[in-house]
Amino acid sequence: MQQEAVQHIRVPGYGNEAPFLVASVDSAALALPDPVLEATGQRSAKRRTEKAAADFLLKAMLQNEDLRIVNDESGQPRLIGLPGHISVSHSRNIVALQYSEKLHCGIDVQHFEDRVLRLKEKFLNAYELDFVNALPDAEKVTYITTCWSVKEVVYKIHGAGFIDYHEGFRIRPFRLDGSPIRCDVSTNGIEDTFTIQYSIYNEYVIAYRAE
Repeated sequence: MQQEAVQHIRVPGYGNEAPFLVASVDSAALALPDPVLEATGQRSAKRRTEKAAADFLLKAMLQNEDLRIVNDESGQPRLIGLPGHISVSHSRNIVALQYSEKLHCGIDVQHFEDRVLRLKEKFLNAYELDFVNALPDAEKVTYITTCWSVKEVVYKIHGAGFIDYHEGFRIRPFRLDGSPIRCDVSTNGIEDTFTIQYSIYNEYVIAYRAE
């Protein structure tokens, strides 16, 4: 993979316990040979490129060419070659990767799209809908997409054991001022409060576990 194909994005505000890299990947410039793409185990060209880009970011982050990522039976990414936890997310040409030796990671990147207005009832509960519906129309896509990304992060932290996006998961009202977002989980034997950080980069929101 060519170095110039991946543009690293600096996102401030994350803790040293769980560093991450975010990159804009130019698929046309990757110039990956077929054997490398086939080795990712992914069927579609888009998924093969995303998987290869995530592997590239992992090696760039930890300076270890022997590392690789595999998915377990539940589809969760696992790190081969080093102890620790990893989380990966893709949206359009953005790839985000988080690693921690101790913390169960969670990172998610989402592109802002108007269609989220039609999907909000699928992942927001009545409490959250009251909050976002009271916002000015110009802010709704940003807020709703950020809520979606926050819930994806918490899902990734717990993996397949987390099944309730609605009543068991409540995001507290927040402002888009860079402050961490708090969300309370009470479902499937899980009782916890999570602090999720986020950053808005161009037309994307990047949410991630910061502690």
